[in-house]
Formats: sequence, structure tokens, C-alpha cells
Amino acid sequence: MTTTERPRPASEQEEVEAVVAAIKGSRKYRAVSVDTIRALTRQAYPEHRKRKALDKAVRRRLHGIVASHLGDPEYEGLAASLADALARGDAAQERVLCAHALRQHLSTRERWPYLTEFYAAIFEHTGQPGTVLDLACALGPLALPWMGLPATTELWAYDIHEPRVALIDGYLRQRGQAGGAEVRDIVLDPPRRRADVVLLLKELHRLQRNYPRLGSGLGSDWLAALPAQHLVVSLPAISAHGGRRLTTHYRQMIHRLVDGRGWAIQEIGFEHEVVFCLDTRPG
Repeated sequence: MTTTERPRPASEQEEVEAVVAAIKGSRKYRAVSVDTIRALTRQAYPEHRKRKALDKAVRRRLHGIVASHLGDPEYEGLAASLADALARGDAAQERVLCAHALRQHLSTRERWPYLTEFYAAIFEHTGQPGTVLDLACALGPLALPWMGLPATTELWAYDIHEPRVALIDGYLRQRGQAGGAEVRDIVLDPPRRRADVVLLLKELHRLQRNYPRLGSGLGSDWLAALPAQHLVVSLPAISAHGGRRLTTHYRQMIHRLVDGRGWAIQEIGFEHEVVFCLDTRPG
């Protein structure tokens, strides 16, 4: 290069891929789907063209989406223990392991005292489903021993946390449960598989906060596009800090989202969450 030549500026793709590689290679976010990291980086690039600012902006978004502060089990060890229990047909040990894992994540820990009643109330309303989609599932599918579903019910679980998805997919297969688990960002790439019931448990408010387009009127369109007869949306009944009651606030939000669609809404209340069963084809 002569003294009159200047270094060629990095292209958008080069900047994006450099940030994606740095974030995916970090300890905090190495378990997150690379597709989500890449999509968020591309979204942020027009406003943050300098690499350091772009990296910071994407990590800020991921912090809210991944929510590692909610808690996680040790996935490899749990997967091995569950596989051993299922291979031996030890249903009691399966329950012990699943219960321990469920109590390590804030959302399912709060649900634990009424776990059986929770799913019984939902499926009493929807009827026994042939296919269930569990969106942004976290550890929810580990509640299968308390769901009261037959092995023939297809349970499809989606999350962006790769070790979590691997655990759940292996658990479903080893248990003989129809369905499976996939690494998928349900906002950027919604599932197209039709289902009787879609579960979106304690996630809609976080999705709205971390995916700006869902905080607008587009959130209604996103919900309506989910391919199910029954959309089961639960939201916190009490704030995580301060104990503020949130039921009225979220009830109003849900009614705004489905206004004009002709959907029936059934509300079911529990100590820590309120469940809205949205019937997209009411009888």
C-alpha cells in the first residue's frame, strides 16, 4: 500500500460478523443462538456503526432477552441424570430431577406450588390437545410429569438457549413423548407448525420490552399469526420487585391486543400469575 492509499473501511457485513463472533465467543452469551445474535446485530447496525457501540447495543438487548439472572440448572449433568432415570424406567427419580430443575428457574419456581392445578385448569378449558407449542419455553417442558398429557400428544418446544434446547429435546425423545425441541427465536422466526394449544408463559411482557415492534400494535398481529386454536398467555400477577399487583394492568393489555378480533378470553388466576386463554375460533 502506498502512502497515498487509505485503509478500506470495513463493510457492514464485516462489522456485523465481527460483533457476532465476539458476542457468540463470550462466556455470557455462548449458549445463545447465533441466528438471534446476528439478527439483533443487523437491526442495531444502522444506529451503531462503530464496532464498540454496536457490540454494546447488542449485548444490552441480549441481557433482557436471555435473562440469565432468572436461573439455570447445570444442563449436561441434568441431561445425563434424566437419561439414566428414563432408561431404568424410574418415574419417581424423573420427577425428583425435574422438580429440582424447575425450582432453579424463577418462573417455574413460582409456579411449583400449584403446578398440577395450573396445567389441569388450562387443559380443562382447551380440551386434551393433540399438539402443543411451548414458545420461549425455558424449563417448562420439564413439567411433563405433572401435565397429565399422554405420550401421543406432540409437544414442540422453542428457545434460543442451545444447551437448554438440547436437554429438552433429549428428554422428550428418551421419555417417548411425541414432538421435540428446536433452537428458534419465536419473534424473528415464528413457528409455522399448526397446534391445538400454544403456550406463551410469563414471556409476552419481556418480549414486548426486548423486541420493540411487539410493544406497538404489531404485537396483536404477531399473536394472531401464531397457528393455534387456543393461545394460552400467562403474565406475572405480582411484580418481581416490590410486590405490586399487576393483574389489572395485564388484563387491560391483553384486551387491547385482541380487541376487534372476535376472540373469546377466559381468565384463570393463580398466586403468582394470571392466565389468559385466548380462543381464536370460539364456538
